Amino acid sequence: MESYYISRSSPSDDQLQASETELGELDVDIDSLRADLASLPTPPLTGWFLLSNVKQNAVDIVRHGWAFEEFERVFVTRGPNWARYGALNRSWGYNLHAWRFMQPLLKEHSASGTSDWLAAALSPALDWIDTYITARPPEDPMAWYDMSLAMRTPMLLNLLIRVARNDAHSECLPVLTRAMILHLDVLNSEESFNVNSNHGFYVAIAQVHVSRLVPFFPGARTAGEAGLIRLRRIVDKQFSVDGIHLEHSPDYHRMLLGSFEAAIDDGLVDDPEILRRISRAANALGWMIKPDGHLVQFGDSPSTRMTIRGAHSSDPNTQFIISSGQSGQPTSEQSVTYPAGGYFFVRSPPPQVAGDVPKSSYLAFSAAFHSRTHKHADDLNLVWSDLGCEILVDSGRFGYGQLLPADSPLRKSGFYYSSRERQYVESTVAHNTLSIDNLDQQRWRRKPFGSGIVDTKEHLGVFEAIGRVVYGDYVHRRRVVFRPGKQLVLRDAVYSKKSGPRIGRLWFNISDSFCVVEEASSLVFVNSAFPRPIRLDVSGPGDLISPVRGQQEPMRGWRSRTDRCLEPIWSFGFEFMFTTRRSVETTFTLSLV
Repeated sequence: MESYYISRSSPSDDQLQASETELGELDVDIDSLRADLASLPTPPLTGWFLLSNVKQNAVDIVRHGWAFEEFERVFVTRGPNWARYGALNRSWGYNLHAWRFMQPLLKEHSASGTSDWLAAALSPALDWIDTYITARPPEDPMAWYDMSLAMRTPMLLNLLIRVARNDAHSECLPVLTRAMILHLDVLNSEESFNVNSNHGFYVAIAQVHVSRLVPFFPGARTAGEAGLIRLRRIVDKQFSVDGIHLEHSPDYHRMLLGSFEAAIDDGLVDDPEILRRISRAANALGWMIKPDGHLVQFGDSPSTRMTIRGAHSSDPNTQFIISSGQSGQPTSEQSVTYPAGGYFFVRSPPPQVAGDVPKSSYLAFSAAFHSRTHKHADDLNLVWSDLGCEILVDSGRFGYGQLLPADSPLRKSGFYYSSRERQYVESTVAHNTLSIDNLDQQRWRRKPFGSGIVDTKEHLGVFEAIGRVVYGDYVHRRRVVFRPGKQLVLRDAVYSKKSGPRIGRLWFNISDSFCVVEEASSLVFVNSAFPRPIRLDVSGPGDLISPVRGQQEPMRGWRSRTDRCLEPIWSFGFEFMFTTRRSVETTFTLSLV
């Protein structure tokens, strides 16, 4: 690798002196530590810390800069302004400070065996350390952000072991050792560990990772013991007893489950209760996959494709779904209820052979509020696919972006991000559920209720589910009656706790594969993308709120399958008046034209 692409590959005199002084005060024998580290095999570059594949190769990163989504490239090996990127976009800053660029550089070092590629990896590491492990680091909320810290730790450890085995860069060892000791100290702090967020898992498993790979490293054993205790707390807080991730998002369920499974495969987790809970979560993931192979977009979920070549699950039923029936075992179950997690799923008929998955009718019903993490204003929301196409769809995630000011009044409505597109996908109108008095369902002032599933049943091919949610001044109860391939009926009952007239609005979002063909005496959609067009007749209570598609003011009729991208869909509703109580019915009927 040409040297002019790399700003540095050795520590500054000040860096080296400060590191050696501190290690001396900690009584760390650097020569003994070097010998112990050098005796280890090179750690793997994949595992629990690789949440998605890094598609960029090392040559491209060094020559043209590290690429993240649609943002400008960052020349990480040439001394970038590290603090700039997180200030512009939190996701950009997090991925940069997690050293997402490091894996391809170290992978190239493994493949080539040359010191040049180790120098390329050392350049951003030393520059980052010189920037943030100093008396006056820049203000940067993403540098020691819990996820950045957790994901950076295995990359730093991998680099440390490589340097110990390479005499050409031995002077870097004290600087990297000092940085690793500080990383363990910060990981051990209570400020870095949030048991109520999936982030807590990554902090805890990073501690265990270091202790298993280098148990002799200063502070590693203590960190590992604390990490194991934290993991037990995390699995109890993050997954319900029936295996549902408690952050209202199938994609975060997928992500955390995959990390747990990778940690189990890496030999880092062997606690029996954790293994049981993760086994249930692996089975639940299969039910979250729609007939088109994508995850249901409840909560903060992009449209993640699950049926990809090489996809693997530890659960045989889920493996059957994600492999499109090529491996694993089919289930005979047509529906499943998660009374603790707050979900109900139907897949009918259950696929039995390769090619069957896209043919099933599918319904997903959500009645859950376990915390405010990733929670949209979407109680009693549902998603429906049938006859080979999506029908009722969810708004998705859109991405995070910049935070609202702490004193913003929108915070009291449950919003945390400033983007109007983000606020839209969180709002009630962007989901298939009920709003009262034109307000979003309350999240901020309401105590999480857990699961709102009341009852579910199946009889002669008809599936029913009941969910009930209590708000500050009203109660909403929804009965779902589903006849696969034929009809979906929603019976919504609302009870007001205050006097006076109130307005109920039922909102629905229809896939853009349909077109509106009639909205006078009845509302009719047709999907003509199939050999035989599919007709959807809709009848509901009160007054029809006319369908719109991709409306800007006010925003209505959008979905986000990938972050920061909106696509138009059909949005419509029914408005009705009530005082104390009102029960209404909405019917969706399918037929082939």
